[in-house]
Amino acid sequence: MPVVRSTLNDCNAEAAEAWVDPMECCQATEKDWLSFSCLVLAGAFLQAAASVFWTIPTLLFTASVAGAARGAINALGNLGGFLGPFLMGWLKDVFGGTDYGVLALVAFLVISVVITTTLPNTEQK
Repeated sequence: MPVVRSTLNDCNAEAAEAWVDPMECCQATEKDWLSFSCLVLAGAFLQAAASVFWTIPTLLFTASVAGAARGAINALGNLGGFLGPFLMGWLKDVFGGTDYGVLALVAFLVISVVITTTLPNTEQK
C-alpha cells in the first residue's frame, strides 16, 4: 500500500501544480493494459513449459544421476535468478540505460537455445 499512496501523493502534487484533475495523471493508458496482459501471458506460458522442462533430466541421464542433475539445474536456476537482475543493474549503472542490459539477457537466452538444441537426441525404444 505505501507504493500506491506515494503514487497518489505524487499525482496530487502534480495536479496542484498543473491545475488538472488528480485522477487524470494516474489513469492507465491502453498501452499499460496491453503490457500487463502480455506479462501475464508470458508468466502463464513459462509455467506451462515447466512440466515438460523437468522431464529432460530423466530422458538424458540414468535414474541414479537424474536427481543430482535436477539439483544442479535448480542451483543454476537460482544463480540465474541472482545474476540476471545484478547484471541488468550493473549495466544500467555503467551505460546509463537498460538497453545493454536487455541485449545481454537476450544474448544469454540465445546461448541457452543453442545449447538446448545441440543436446543429443536419445530416443527410448
